[in-house]
Amino acid sequence: SSAASDVYKRQLLPGEPSLDLLDRLSRIEGLTVRRFGAGMHIYTTGEAGIERFSAALGEAGVETVKIEKIEPSIEDRFIQLMEASR
Repeated sequence: SSAASDVYKRQLLPGEPSLDLLDRLSRIEGLTVRRFGAGMHIYTTGEAGIERFSAALGEAGVETVKIEKIEPSIEDRFIQLMEASR
């Protein structure tokens, strides 16, 4: 898709097993998840908003109310370009 995807941010909670959580989220089709400082950025594909993934995120142990949409940085766009070139 030529449309850039949306980017969402979620802070990791103290003591949260971040590698396990990232692994579970990376298995959700249509999402790309990357560790980003003290949190993670979640990239949706095409025009899909995070709401479309509510059930799958819930099953992975992530509440969507703790996820906020953010303005993508140049680093976010670079990551998306690299993922698209795979």
